Amino acid sequence: MTIESEIIDQIRQELDDTGSTRWTADSQILPFVKKAVRRSNALIARHQLPFAFDSENYNITSANYTALDLPDDFLCISGDRALTRRDTGEVLELISWAKSFEDVVGTKDVVSIWQLDLNNSTFHIREAPSADADTIICSLTYLVKSDASALTTASDTPWGGALNDLIIEYGALRLKNVDEMEVGQDVQMWQEFENAILDQHQSNQLIRRKSRGWNARGLNYTRYGVY
Repeated sequence: MTIESEIIDQIRQELDDTGSTRWTADSQILPFVKKAVRRSNALIARHQLPFAFDSENYNITSANYTALDLPDDFLCISGDRALTRRDTGEVLELISWAKSFEDVVGTKDVVSIWQLDLNNSTFHIREAPSADADTIICSLTYLVKSDASALTTASDTPWGGALNDLIIEYGALRLKNVDEMEVGQDVQMWQEFENAILDQHQSNQLIRRKSRGWNARGLNYTRYGVY
């Protein structure tokens, strides 16, 4: 597992600053890494990138069904098929936060309808198993968020290191140009960073992208496949 101090060491190599002459402390470089991670969170949520998926099992009982805590690293779900019963394989029906359970008409089995409460980082299920019934296990599939504010030089790199190389290149380029950087240049660099991530990781569909700028090396290709 790679930690952030190793990422910073590699950024220093890109900057030809392994002696810490221009950037005397790692704490000066870390904010640029954090910025890349924050922006990556938004990109992952928007494009549902495969490397960021994870799942967690929940034991649903008559005592806890009204308020189940979302995972600490929860970013978002992908579509409306995120919560599944392990015993039957049934996908629970997700209803909008703007509706109440009473708005759902018709008879439904227990543990078949759910609702997210993002304000409280929880989710709710409409009907619980009876008190004497067996516990029902449900699996929540979600996209993982990296808390950039909590990153230190000793932290593991997020998403299992899937974005390490691109974060190194982005961070190094930002630092090379930090003294004369204009807003428009930062926007362009982010667009190229975003394109590079999509080129490498959005492989659940055909991608044909003409890369430009710093991410053009080795990233101009057509890729097929399904994760």
